[in-house]
Amino acid sequence: MFDMIADPFGLIGFILGVGFWVLLVFYLIKKYILNKNDSKVVSDSKGVEVSKSVSKPKKKLSKRDFIVPALIVLIVLAIVFFVFFYNPYKYSFVIDGVSYVSNDYTPTDFFKSLRNESVVFVSPIMKENAADPLVLNALNLWQIVLIGNGISTVQLIREVDERGVLLRCHTNDGNVFSNRIVEKSECLDSLKTSANFVISFERSNSARAFMSPGKLVVYSPMDSINAVNYSIMKQVFSNSEALVASVNEKIYGVNSP
Repeated sequence: MFDMIADPFGLIGFILGVGFWVLLVFYLIKKYILNKNDSKVVSDSKGVEVSKSVSKPKKKLSKRDFIVPALIVLIVLAIVFFVFFYNPYKYSFVIDGVSYVSNDYTPTDFFKSLRNESVVFVSPIMKENAADPLVLNALNLWQIVLIGNGISTVQLIREVDERGVLLRCHTNDGNVFSNRIVEKSECLDSLKTSANFVISFERSNSARAFMSPGKLVVYSPMDSINAVNYSIMKQVFSNSEALVASVNEKIYGVNSP
């Protein structure tokens, strides 16, 4: 079900390929540049000075000659590995185009812990005095699926300014008919405390779900925030599609989120 991001055989092949090309370049430099012919000025039989090519005696390569290129290869491979393959997470999987990363859980274990929660906070970000319909829709999708699976949902909407600085929060305290302004300090406490299981939305250029104890951070581009969150819901709750389709049918007469 889950595919590792890094393919070990592909990685080995890539490293060997880079090493081959580095050694080839060194060999060509050694052969055609370092051992090229020198010229010196000599006089011919009539006393006229001419330039004459003098070949250097070819030197047989020894083990010592390969020490420097070997070090260069190792350095290049280390840089390539760090830039393209270094993964700071203990667990890293890709499921339906979404990267699931964590230092504590595999997706299966994390999904199980989420399903066992009785109350979950859902915390999207919205700009000051602006309600984004895409963000609201993603929030509503989580509410439909969580409540449909017997999990109480608390909205904790983070209001930020143009620079992305948190100003305050809005919460319904678990009551769909309620709305209360929460000061910044109280909001941060609610987000950080280990007593609350929090699903938060963050903007990013890629789709990623970071899983840690009691916290799920969903990163996504704004134009795909619904698709990314809905994909994660379907991995956690097998009845997500049926729940969303049922609600949409009752409200809008359609069967898709």
